[in-house]
Amino acid sequence: MNKIPKFPLLATCLLALAGCQTVANPDTQPDGMPYYAAGTEPFWAIKIDGGKLEFKSLAMGEFTETGVKSASATNGMHYESKRLTLDIVYAACSDGMSDIAYQHKVELRMQGATFLGCGGGLMPPSSLDGTSWRLVSLDSAAIPKDWNAIFAFENGRLSGSAGCNRLGASYSIKGTELGFGPAISTKMACDGPRGTQELKFTNLLSEKLQISMTKADQLVWTSASGVTVVFDPIDVEQIAN
Repeated sequence: MNKIPKFPLLATCLLALAGCQTVANPDTQPDGMPYYAAGTEPFWAIKIDGGKLEFKSLAMGEFTETGVKSASATNGMHYESKRLTLDIVYAACSDGMSDIAYQHKVELRMQGATFLGCGGGLMPPSSLDGTSWRLVSLDSAAIPKDWNAIFAFENGRLSGSAGCNRLGASYSIKGTELGFGPAISTKMACDGPRGTQELKFTNLLSEKLQISMTKADQLVWTSASGVTVVFDPIDVEQIAN
């Protein structure tokens, strides 16, 4: 079984705030995307989109404000509105209710009180050992399931196939950065789309990649040039199917 943590209760608060809308990569908050943060005791959630702020809490009510001010801070960001201030620190944060970590620690001050929470995207696991994945998208192109583009991580190594040849390489994760050692592979000739995509995938292994997890438990690699690779988690039993 894949040992990838499931979406925690804290993030349910974020989904409620987002209105379950479909947005591009809400987990990683790329430039121009809304920023989400949430906390517990009591449950609260904030969405910041440009100069607009939406706040929801069962205990403290809900409201929307515009004209929110923002400023860079030491290793973070500072947001201020008429009713609250929000300080974001770029450091890993645990929601206290699961083993999932988020990218940012968040401190909310309102109504004369201070509340702690987490924000930003999900932090990737420190190791992928014991997990298996099906390659589903490479540089925005879907990978057919019958290519059997399946990879497994075990004992610090990646092994599998991007659709034609078998390949393997050592790997390491440092924070959100994923790196691979020299790759070895079989030498079958691969023509057409399989060969093109496999070459593109193999070349990515020599680059510095950013790794992230989505709320759907997908594994995402992103290269410095913006190439995105997406994997679906699979169980060992599915590999033969």
